[in-house]
Amino acid sequence: MAFLIGFLTVFIRRYSLFAEGFMFALLLTNAFMPLLEYGLEKVGVK
Repeated sequence: MAFLIGFLTVFIRRYSLFAEGFMFALLLTNAFMPLLEYGLEKVGVK
Protein backbone atom coordinates (compact mmCIF):
# COMPACT_ATOMS: atom_id res chain seq x y z
CA MET A 1 0.00 0.00 0.00
CA ALA A 2 2.80 2.41 0.80
CA PHE A 3 4.38 1.83 -2.61
CA LEU A 4 1.07 2.67 -4.29
CA ILE A 5 0.70 5.88 -2.28
CA GLY A 6 4.25 6.92 -3.11
CA PHE A 7 3.81 6.17 -6.79
CA LEU A 8 0.52 8.07 -6.99
CA THR A 9 2.00 11.04 -5.11
CA VAL A 10 4.86 11.38 -7.57
CA PHE A 11 2.57 10.79 -10.54
CA ILE A 12 -0.03 13.35 -9.39
CA ARG A 13 2.54 16.01 -8.52
CA ARG A 14 4.38 15.52 -11.79
CA TYR A 15 1.57 15.17 -14.32
CA SER A 16 -1.49 16.95 -12.93
CA LEU A 17 -2.60 20.36 -11.79
CA PHE A 18 -3.05 19.29 -8.16
CA ALA A 19 -0.36 20.86 -5.98
CA GLU A 20 -1.00 18.61 -2.99
CA GLY A 21 -0.52 15.18 -4.51
CA PHE A 22 -0.11 13.27 -1.26
CA MET A 23 -3.61 13.85 0.11
CA PHE A 24 -5.23 12.99 -3.22
CA ALA A 25 -3.05 9.88 -3.54
CA LEU A 26 -4.00 8.80 -0.03
CA LEU A 27 -7.71 9.25 -0.76
CA LEU A 28 -7.47 7.33 -4.02
CA THR A 29 -5.53 4.48 -2.42
CA ASN A 30 -7.98 4.19 0.47
CA ALA A 31 -10.90 4.22 -1.96
CA PHE A 32 -9.50 1.49 -4.23
CA MET A 33 -7.76 -0.73 -1.64
CA PRO A 34 -10.83 -2.92 -0.96
CA LEU A 35 -11.09 -3.58 -4.69
CA LEU A 36 -7.39 -4.43 -4.91
CA GLU A 37 -7.63 -6.75 -1.89
CA TYR A 38 -10.63 -8.51 -3.41
CA GLY A 39 -8.78 -9.01 -6.69
CA LEU A 40 -5.66 -10.30 -4.98
CA GLU A 41 -7.75 -12.65 -2.86
CA LYS A 42 -9.41 -14.04 -6.00
CA VAL A 43 -6.02 -14.66 -7.60
CA GLY A 44 -4.70 -16.31 -4.44
CA VAL A 45 -2.02 -13.80 -3.46
CA LYS A 46 -1.74 -13.07 0.24
